[in-house]
Amino acid sequence: MAALFGAIMIACGAQSGSDSDGTGQGGIGFAVPGAGDAGLLQPAGGATGKGNPTLGADGKTCGFEQLPLERLPAELLLVLDRSTSMITDRLQNAETNWTVLTRALDGTINKTQAGVLWGLKTFPTTSACGVQGGVEHDVAVNNYAAINATVMRSTPGNNNGTPTTAAMNAATNYLKGRTTQNPKYLLLATDGEPTCFNGNGSRNSTDIPAAIAAVGNAAQEGFHTFVVGIAPQRQVGRALETLNAMAVAGAEPRAGDTKFFSVTSEAELSAALEAIAGQVGSCTFSLSKAPPSPDDVAVDIDGKRIARSDVDGWQYNAAKTSIVLNGALCEAARKGSLKRVEITFGCAGVAIPVL
Repeated sequence: MAALFGAIMIACGAQSGSDSDGTGQGGIGFAVPGAGDAGLLQPAGGATGKGNPTLGADGKTCGFEQLPLERLPAELLLVLDRSTSMITDRLQNAETNWTVLTRALDGTINKTQAGVLWGLKTFPTTSACGVQGGVEHDVAVNNYAAINATVMRSTPGNNNGTPTTAAMNAATNYLKGRTTQNPKYLLLATDGEPTCFNGNGSRNSTDIPAAIAAVGNAAQEGFHTFVVGIAPQRQVGRALETLNAMAVAGAEPRAGDTKFFSVTSEAELSAALEAIAGQVGSCTFSLSKAPPSPDDVAVDIDGKRIARSDVDGWQYNAAKTSIVLNGALCEAARKGSLKRVEITFGCAGVAIPVL
């Protein structure tokens, strides 16, 4: 996105001294980006900098400093089902689930790899119910070629179960180990009900409650899961109920009765994958440090002051190291239509001007 993003931060420090006649320099002024010294707008005492600076409620001086603001791309870890049914069941065009899914993934990851950091975790890792820790590919920008090569040589075997619980636990542990500030998501693509109860070697023993709990645990850790259910037989009965429950537990349910992304054709699958990639398009902007006074901040987008709100506004992330846009603002950020975002950190009790 060619838009310019910046942050204007107020530095709070001890009050600067002034000359005894009141004509000394009064501290740091309001710096207008790109204006140099001539663009200093003094908070008090006139444009020449004479007089006293603005004081915060705590007696500290406040001035502006412009710093870069980086929009963080989302990390999306694909948790890919390699159960035997992926090569025995078929979609509407008579091709196997695996063939159609891998072709749709190929196109989607290739289209979105510059804006979404894709990673890969397959399951089972070996035959039956085996799931190794870690991932096949770390989430990274421009990861299409590496992921595609691995998927192409990962065709399921004839004795593979669906150890969803172990796969989701491994994926969650992987994301917990990452220290980046990027928003992190999981994409669970599966065509079967969870099996391998309690991690044992029986690929036919159902493991539904534990799999739903594993998806819910990921969401509690901050990693929402998008659930894609493949094949016509997933539209009814226990499979439907299970996929719906996992989608709700994953905190990214779809509207309507069917909560997961239900696909019965390649066209539906491609549309679902691209919709998910679009939804995780980043609305998160990192800050170089936590605000000194978190309640005394201002966010301006394209010259308009934006309210701190869960509806068409902004909020901090949990650590107050980034801000997250929501509602229509988030959609605009994903489309690349925002031109300038400015964050102003302030001192307690000091009004923040609109620059």
